[in-house]
Amino acid sequence: MKNKLTVNDIALANIKQRKKQYLIMIIGIVLAMVFSGSIVFFMAAAKETSHAEYVDNCGCQDTVIDIPSFGDKDYEKAKNSGAVDDYAIVDILGYAYKNDKFKRLGSAVGRANDKFREISNQRLLEGRLP
Repeated sequence: MKNKLTVNDIALANIKQRKKQYLIMIIGIVLAMVFSGSIVFFMAAAKETSHAEYVDNCGCQDTVIDIPSFGDKDYEKAKNSGAVDDYAIVDILGYAYKNDKFKRLGSAVGRANDKFREISNQRLLEGRLP
């Protein structure tokens, strides 16, 4: 009785004969997968670090809305529409300047709640901005 030559026999003999080449190919594929995965991880980490640094330096504040009657009901409407993520309240008490000559260089003086300190520009709160 003769043994039949099948495709599986040919493939197995090919694998045994070229074992070193296949091993190098498999190692190359695994290294390529690890490298591409590390690039994706690096990009995600760099983006998150950049955003965290921006928030530390500049805060999350995008816009100041000067509406005295803006309250919880208006906030809910704005949040549901996607226009506002969070808000804080600042009571403006007055405007301070050195003398009439430097009136335009003055600053608003006010009282802020704790939420304002969380989302505002941290350099501004520390007095490091000009």
